[in-house]
Amino acid sequence: MYKRWQTSIYWKIVFTFIFALAVPAIIATIYIIAILRQQELNIAKQQAYATITEQQSQIDAMLDDVLGSLMIVSQIPTLTDYLVARDATTKIQIQQLFSVITTEKPIYDQVRLLSPEGMELIRVNHNGEGNVIIIPDNDLQDKSTRDYYEAARDLAPDDVYISAIEPNQEFGVVEQPIKPVIRYAKAIYADEKIVGIVVFNVLVDELFNLISNDTLNESFYLVSDDGDLVFTSNGSRDLLYATQLGHDSTFYTVFSSIASSVLPDAIYSEPHVFVDDEHNRYITYATITQDISSDPCQWLLITYRPLTDVLKDVNQSVYNLLLLGGFTLGIALIGIGILANRLSHPVQLLHRATHELAKSEWAESQKLIRMVNSNDEIGALASTFEDMIYEVQKSHEILEERVEQRTAELNQANHQLRQQEKIKTRFLEDMAHEIRTPIASLSLNAELIARNPKKQQKYLNNIIHQVQRVRMLSENIMQMARLDFANPVQTFEPVDVSKLVHLITDVHQSLAEEKDLQLIPVMNADLPTIYGNYNQLSQVVDNLVTNAIKYTEQGTIQVTATHNSQAELICISVTDTGIGMTEGDVARIFNRYYRAPQVRQTSIHGTGLGMAIVKDIIDIHHGTIEIESTIGEGTAVSVCLPITQPTTQ
Repeated sequence: MYKRWQTSIYWKIVFTFIFALAVPAIIATIYIIAILRQQELNIAKQQAYATITEQQSQIDAMLDDVLGSLMIVSQIPTLTDYLVARDATTKIQIQQLFSVITTEKPIYDQVRLLSPEGMELIRVNHNGEGNVIIIPDNDLQDKSTRDYYEAARDLAPDDVYISAIEPNQEFGVVEQPIKPVIRYAKAIYADEKIVGIVVFNVLVDELFNLISNDTLNESFYLVSDDGDLVFTSNGSRDLLYATQLGHDSTFYTVFSSIASSVLPDAIYSEPHVFVDDEHNRYITYATITQDISSDPCQWLLITYRPLTDVLKDVNQSVYNLLLLGGFTLGIALIGIGILANRLSHPVQLLHRATHELAKSEWAESQKLIRMVNSNDEIGALASTFEDMIYEVQKSHEILEERVEQRTAELNQANHQLRQQEKIKTRFLEDMAHEIRTPIASLSLNAELIARNPKKQQKYLNNIIHQVQRVRMLSENIMQMARLDFANPVQTFEPVDVSKLVHLITDVHQSLAEEKDLQLIPVMNADLPTIYGNYNQLSQVVDNLVTNAIKYTEQGTIQVTATHNSQAELICISVTDTGIGMTEGDVARIFNRYYRAPQVRQTSIHGTGLGMAIVKDIIDIHHGTIEIESTIGEGTAVSVCLPITQPTTQ
């Protein structure tokens, strides 16, 4: 599919429309889902706030009702009379009163009456099945060691002791399974003396059963102000009462994921609701306070509910939205396919026409172009393309003619290359001949020395002469090789032209005198220095002076150095009265291995490399060289070099 996307205009149009529709649709869908989710969460938070506030009020009301019932019971004269007289008839009345209270309000687990010494006088239990049990006298217990007894005995007459939520105990042992209770205790006075203590045990389980809503799938937790988990609705009773039972399973360690979401000062705050996205739930909490005594009791009521329950309607809306979007997208894809086909068909015809054009199928290409039946820009493009095919056809024909012409030129160039190869081969043969002659002469003179020692000096001079010929030939070849493969970046330094010319003429003065020639250096005063390679510039002057002496039999050789201040040039000229050259020789004098025909017929030896070396060095120094020559009259060679440091590239 990706390859077709890359190569097919149809699929490009399809995917372009899909992206143009799908991306905004996806963004809009995500936005709508986010809005729906946020709205539902806001509604859920409002409902949760109302629920936790109502639950807080219900619990407060029920606990206040317990408190009110305790205050009423403690003021009943019959109860005081029994505690003072302790007659059997009054005891039965009190037992019946306690039974009625326990039956009507199932949140009461036990109602007991204690003597001033802490011994149970009456106890009525609720068995959890709607039945009330009056405990026989022989099963009554001594409660003098219990906290609620000691606390109630020390209170003022109008005060009520309210315990923390704690596990119920029987005979000093925590009852299993753990039954969380809240104990309300109040002392009963007669003649300013304590005559007894009435105690209500409130079942926390029943308290939350009255306020829970099974349809909301809520979990309840009660946390004391010291962090103990004192009640949970999910059955984890073995984790309760860390302080009393001696384990470290507090609310903040066992339920850390929930505890970390509750603010540190939550127990003192107003009811609050927030969303815990990390654990996919929302949490509510509120404070339950009983402050009838100087030491008020406070608990943190926490409920949490899975977000999946809250967002069920949103999820259904999202499902419906996606279903509708998928159906709409399917219809859109069909329309996009039809539209893309209508848009891409003319382009596909143009594409096929270009393929035929590439194969030089002019007629087929024009036929495909005429099949484009469109009056829009594509139709105008097809018409232009048809004109282009005609122009391309004409250009193709012209190009073929030019190719044929160029092929002929290349064949001619190849012929010239072959001719040059023949010239090179002939040169190598000449070089072999040039080397063979001095080598044969060396061998002959060596044999003559052995045969005729008396003429040893003569033969040695001959050997030296031949060795010099071979050396000159090899040095010229090596010099050309060095210039061919030299680094294009040259290091130039100041060169004193006057000293250089004097040195070269001094070296060749003896050779000129041997041929009765006058070698005259002529210099301008105060010639400026130039920048160049001293060795290479010495080679230039040496080659020019050597050639002048070699090809001059009589007369004068003049070497001059002048300063052209306007052009900032130093010009070195070597003028002789030698044999001279034709215009054709001058034009070819810088070609490698070239020697004029009239020179090749003489006994003057040479390699044809000297002037080629001179030209390469002058080019490296960004200079110029000019030659003027006349047969039988002589030759003048002029080299001009820039004074300023030339570019070294």
